[in-house]
Amino acid sequence: MQTSAAMAIGALNLLLGFLVKIAKFKLLQITTKTPTSVGRKSKHPTLPGNELQSGTCGSSVANASPSYVFAELARLLPSVLRHLHSALDLYGNIEDLPSEMERVAGLVEFSLQYLESLLGWDGLANSSDSEKYRRAVLSALTLQGRKTSKSELSGLPLSILASRSFDYLLGLTESLQDIACVMRVNRILHCLAQWGSPASESKEARASMTTEDLERTMFHRLGMLAEQIMAGRWRNDDTLKPAEVEKLVLQRIEHSQDPLELIHDYSVQVLPSFLAGRSSGGSPGALGDEEWRHVLLTKSTLALFYRALSKALVDQISEFQTTNFDHTIYLPRLKTLIWSWHALVQLVKGRDDLRPLLQTCLKFGQRWVERFMRVVLPYLDTYFGAHYESIIALFGKLQKATRMLQVICGHGKIVRDKSMMAQVPVVRRALETFLFKVKALFDRHNVLSAFSLANLKHRNLAGEVVSSQMPEADEDEGLSSGSGGEEEEDDEREKAH
Repeated sequence: MQTSAAMAIGALNLLLGFLVKIAKFKLLQITTKTPTSVGRKSKHPTLPGNELQSGTCGSSVANASPSYVFAELARLLPSVLRHLHSALDLYGNIEDLPSEMERVAGLVEFSLQYLESLLGWDGLANSSDSEKYRRAVLSALTLQGRKTSKSELSGLPLSILASRSFDYLLGLTESLQDIACVMRVNRILHCLAQWGSPASESKEARASMTTEDLERTMFHRLGMLAEQIMAGRWRNDDTLKPAEVEKLVLQRIEHSQDPLELIHDYSVQVLPSFLAGRSSGGSPGALGDEEWRHVLLTKSTLALFYRALSKALVDQISEFQTTNFDHTIYLPRLKTLIWSWHALVQLVKGRDDLRPLLQTCLKFGQRWVERFMRVVLPYLDTYFGAHYESIIALFGKLQKATRMLQVICGHGKIVRDKSMMAQVPVVRRALETFLFKVKALFDRHNVLSAFSLANLKHRNLAGEVVSSQMPEADEDEGLSSGSGGEEEEDDEREKAH
């Protein structure tokens, strides 16, 4: 009986594999020049046209229009989904049979590739019949979820069909065994969320939702799926590509209830705890008695996490581009933003072994400073008088971060890192512009006494003063604000703490 089942699965694998090739060739490689948000370029070689013409399907398939091929493949989707369920049901019965597990895993993989290929067709977005095509796929998925009868389908809007399809596929992840299949489902779910999320679930609307309402949205559940993947919920044989790791971190942040607080948590606690664990030779990241839940954060993925957090933090500045200011909320969140950036920048202090992080710090540090000047400085200018002490404290923290960027610029020249040296001019221009805009701000509000310029001493990444005889060294100016005084005094306070 196992032999006949194995033969059936093998035959289905061959059939599905061929159908997937047809789908990719006809739907993805002809009609699109770049992968869509769901479809990805296949790991397999691109199929030339004559390979299909000489195949079982004959020239009729090779010459058929993409819309015809899509309609035929969509018609087979219910059968494919039934075989997918059969394969998942077998998992628990063949754990001790590696060859059978491999065949079943192949069937699961091909079934999900089949679905992803259908959803990756650009005709679903650009065709005049796109609604009809989407309905065909979503109806098959909704019916397979077994919560909707066939008679109900025609009366349901696409958004409801997309939502129920999302529920069905998200439930499938509980039965999947490996990370590659889960990531494929994750890409499909993103597509369904974009189709099915109403305006009431937009990014802006989600920010003001209650926790209960937020947890029901598709995008929030995508964030929770990313968290489960990052926590090691599924087996990971180092098959995730770097771009996938970075996207997962961004997905977790973007779809959380409070992205800024999550960035702050990673910047102030998670990454420093991980690095402290590595430096001491112990297990990375012991946050007190809390279990370490960041399994995806490793030595090889640290730079990807850092890049994703830096990118997300730049994007968070847009939150402060508003005219409806509630200062009791705005200023504390602005403090969280600045403290998070300061923590990310200080993370590389004394760490030349983290060269990729230094490069990322310069790249996104420049973007952060420029966007901060464009979005936040006008607010601080308008309300400086009413919140003088709070704003001065913010600039004190900013001073330490911008000074560290100057140190990294100098370090890039010392070690002759071409990537870092290429970024130094634009970073320093941004810092110089920021310096004089802040000085002008203080001058306008008659508090120039709280602002002073000082020649920065040449320092290495550890903050130690070094010889000024550095290659192409510049005498850079630094900002001191509040009661900080000269740079040397400020450094002594930092050491004392």
